[in-house]
Amino acid sequence: MNMRILKKALALICTLTMVLSLAGCGDGAGETKTGDGEESKVIQVKFYKAGYGEEWLQAMIKAFEEAYKEEGYKVEIVESSSTISTSSEQEILLGPGKNKTDLYFTSGVSVSNVIDSSKKVLRTEDEVLLESLEDIFRNPAIGADKKEEEKTIEERLFPGLEESLHYRGANEKWQSDRYTIPWALGATGLVMNNSIMEKYGLDIPLTSNEFAAVLETIEKKGEADGVHPYSWSGNNAPGYWTYLYDTWFAQYSGAEAYNNFWATNPASGDVRSDGWQVYEDQGILEALKAMDKIMDLDYSADGSVNMTHLEAQHELLTGKAAFMVSGDWMLNEMKNEYYEEASQVSMLKAPVLPVIGEEIGISDAQLHTVVEMIDNGSDAADIKAAVSGLTDEGLSRVQNARNAYSSIGVTHQILVPSYSDAKTAVKAFLRFMYSEDGCRIFREQAYSLLPISTSETEEAPTVFQKSIEELTGDGQAVALFQDSEASQIRAKSGMLPFNYSAFAHPNTFRAMMTDEKITAEYIYDTELAYVKANWATYVSYAGE
Repeated sequence: MNMRILKKALALICTLTMVLSLAGCGDGAGETKTGDGEESKVIQVKFYKAGYGEEWLQAMIKAFEEAYKEEGYKVEIVESSSTISTSSEQEILLGPGKNKTDLYFTSGVSVSNVIDSSKKVLRTEDEVLLESLEDIFRNPAIGADKKEEEKTIEERLFPGLEESLHYRGANEKWQSDRYTIPWALGATGLVMNNSIMEKYGLDIPLTSNEFAAVLETIEKKGEADGVHPYSWSGNNAPGYWTYLYDTWFAQYSGAEAYNNFWATNPASGDVRSDGWQVYEDQGILEALKAMDKIMDLDYSADGSVNMTHLEAQHELLTGKAAFMVSGDWMLNEMKNEYYEEASQVSMLKAPVLPVIGEEIGISDAQLHTVVEMIDNGSDAADIKAAVSGLTDEGLSRVQNARNAYSSIGVTHQILVPSYSDAKTAVKAFLRFMYSEDGCRIFREQAYSLLPISTSETEEAPTVFQKSIEELTGDGQAVALFQDSEASQIRAKSGMLPFNYSAFAHPNTFRAMMTDEKITAEYIYDTELAYVKANWATYVSYAGE
């Protein structure tokens, strides 16, 4: 072979190699995807198997494929496991030609890290590794009838979600874009066994003092029956207690201060110098005080320190415990063995802190009345008439406290690699998923809610599902999120909510249970001093 022919042959081989490597998502499991630069009609999905199960996604896919059979869109779940949440970020960072997945249902991915790492992987500043979902948010959903609905998806998002979905990393060019949307609400809080409350003639506690009194009563009355005030999962999920703590923190200080805590955004606005000051918040102390009042090993079954969350939920559902802090996934997670029991328990709004009543000049009994009337839908004039001395400002504060609930929804992430070759099909699927039809499928198959309002008027089929809707105020209450990406210093330095070694989250509340010296004041003072002393180090670690 002469040299000219050899050079042409080598050039052709190199060209073919480059084309194949840049073809995006190549052949995968099941049907063959395009490899010639054309849009693929096959969406390859990796799914994080959380407490909501996989049935809802399978039903969603079936309905979507039926609606789009003329287009020939197909959705293949190529992996469904509990390890997707730990592998998906690394897979996306592999870049085009190396990662074949078009759509991730995952958890805990650092969107900021992926966007900030894009230049290194793609060798350009003009593209990033994740597909922007702005066009999903800014357009209406499309149901099974293939017609656009009236409101845009962002207009239907539950309050509290919006701020946590924007990129806030170091790359100014992509600031504020949205690269993820939650695939579950993830509402969390107190779950109550209704039958135990009825058995002992107890009312639902509306204030944290009432909650503490109910726990004490159940401890005494339930001793002979083997019934405990609450169950908790000390083995793998002691951090569930933070869902209640977070709500109480936001009740006292307000959602804005709560969000500023996660953003390490002090009143001065000088995050580098004064970010530690967000730990100097009375709401943190008041929330810890309320937690300290209910943290008692005698209130739970022997061995709770070593229980898993499933074992703790078993205690609740079989009538051995009256309360547990858990989430809206419980019914689906326990349905195979305890459907009837799980469908009858209720999620509760967090009892309101009495210190709020004290500060607006009303008693605990009056606070109970205000909360009860808010829950019953009474108007402001009637509530003020029933509670002497209650001002508009005071009523507003109680209303805001009652309408706050904790959620881990933003950690349930939908992500689309920008180099997917099926993006048109993916976006059609997402617009279907958030339609009225898609929301109905999730409600029926996952026994919970997508974090998006609907016109659904049919009553929830179970007591548990109805209580989730009441907790969220039918999409009007404000969701609170532990948003570690709200602060670049938190995200890059690996800060924990409680950083002092003895209380590193999620062991904080387990420590309160098992060590008498670890009181609310001790945690608050020690943590504040620690963060203040080490703030410059955190800033340095974050490269700020």
